[in-house]
Amino acid sequence: FREHLKLLKDYPIAFAPGTGDFYANINFSIPAFTIESVTGMPYAEYMRQEVFAPLGMDTAVVDDEGVVIPNRVQGYNIIDGQRVPVEKSRDWMLGGGDIEGRVEDVYCLNKAVKHRLLLREETWEDVLTPSPINNKGMGCTITQWHGKKRITHNGGHSGFRTLHVQLPEDDFDIIF
Repeated sequence: FREHLKLLKDYPIAFAPGTGDFYANINFSIPAFTIESVTGMPYAEYMRQEVFAPLGMDTAVVDDEGVVIPNRVQGYNIIDGQRVPVEKSRDWMLGGGDIEGRVEDVYCLNKAVKHRLLLREETWEDVLTPSPINNKGMGCTITQWHGKKRITHNGGHSGFRTLHVQLPEDDFDIIF
């Protein structure tokens, strides 16, 4: 993936900051590289020590080559009417799509959003304030649903999909 990142320096700027948006996993990878640069720690270790452990995300891991994950599920695609196992590609997932865990881990993260844990209050305000361009905060979509705030994020890759919906005013969460 780090080799792919080097290719970005030759891409033209698509729009001036604050005037457009384009969702891509690289938007999560750059912060992962920044974490490594600033802390001197591998991204996976930083996440384990500074995010997963403090939040009680007991089974969450950054999925990397060589990581053994007990009871890991296998993703499948349907090709020509047949169920075919999907090999997980990690080439493009650093920081965006590389965390695996159980639904309980996602719920721990959900509680961090609700109770504004780990980050300063002003940072949470930035994260959870929708952009006038696209209704996105930092890493999530923020909309109104029946007059109440709805925070969502989805993701996935071949053979897998995720969806997380939070209705903070109702203390209601859906995690798939």
